Amino acid sequence: MDRYDILFTGCFGSWNSGTLTFISSDPGNCVQGNTLVVFVSNWAGVDTDVPIDNITDTAGNDYQFLTRVCPSGTPTGSPGSIEAWVAKNIIGNASNVVTAHFHPNPPYEVLQAGMCILQYSGIDTVDPFDVSSTSYGQTWFPGDYVSTGYVVTGAEEEIIVGGFHTVGSPSYNGPGPGFTLRSVLYPYLTVEDKIVHSVGSYDASIFCFGNNSWAGIMVALKRQQVDP
Repeated sequence: MDRYDILFTGCFGSWNSGTLTFISSDPGNCVQGNTLVVFVSNWAGVDTDVPIDNITDTAGNDYQFLTRVCPSGTPTGSPGSIEAWVAKNIIGNASNVVTAHFHPNPPYEVLQAGMCILQYSGIDTVDPFDVSSTSYGQTWFPGDYVSTGYVVTGAEEEIIVGGFHTVGSPSYNGPGPGFTLRSVLYPYLTVEDKIVHSVGSYDASIFCFGNNSWAGIMVALKRQQVDP
């Protein structure tokens, strides 16, 4: 059986504040057949839940919800929520704009939101998602590593992608051991990834500097394989 190598081909996104019913990314060059992994974080200023109804883009791709985490009651207040979505075997578009639509939840409103879209080639175009883990917590100055928790993967070669939403001061974040930092939408949304080459127990982690409430997601996606 032949195989494809998983390759990171770029990322794009945006950060916005105000009274938000949606958030749209900056345009990104999306290549036919690739995979898009989307992390969206939001903060409503209170311990509440404002989930995403759906994600769309100008190319007409379909987005699948993977997982989310929305903690409450942490010592410095809610870090907000973060969600992970995926679009497989995408339609190409040189100026693709991705939009996440928030679910109305009166009287609560999204006040800040960030979106990061990571693009990969070599990921399974039919059934890319394997496993995920989520967690949340609190760090205190000078900071510490935080983890989504470990989960066992089901394939020999996968891409582990982590997304973390943090609220605090200061909130500089660095990648976990073995991870490559792909984006920091300062100061709240941090995204990283790494390739793993064997079935095993994996997490995603970052270093949170300072006093932070945080919520994190790890998703594992499978390599594309083709029969000879």
